[in-house]
Amino acid sequence: MVSRTVRQALIVEDNSEIAEELKTILSDMGYKVTTLDNPAEVTDTLGTHQYEVALLNMQLPDMSWRGTFNAIKSASRSTTVIMMSKEVDEEAKRTALTAGAYVTMERPLDGARLVNLISPRNDGMFVSLKS
Repeated sequence: MVSRTVRQALIVEDNSEIAEELKTILSDMGYKVTTLDNPAEVTDTLGTHQYEVALLNMQLPDMSWRGTFNAIKSASRSTTVIMMSKEVDEEAKRTALTAGAYVTMERPLDGARLVNLISPRNDGMFVSLKS
């Protein structure tokens, strides 16, 4: 019997409705999803989980998105990080992309676009729809 690696996703979002919507989308894609509403908990979960993809709210209370982003990328350079925000100004967007974010998306999120962003192609690479 061939063992199958469980694909894991991390959602860091303080809005419970948005977090639940994202969790449903990712779960339907076969991901085991961890949701956190407190960015201070990110470091703890990174010590015990290897995430393929992380969705990160850029407007988190009590911690800058940069600190959370850096913690995720320090734990695993291969984690694909998608930044989310109600309003993304161009400077913040450029900063996130320059830091290594895969893409920035404005909320409310387009579920179909999110699925396209994180669905691997046949060669295992992600489809890039950078905005």
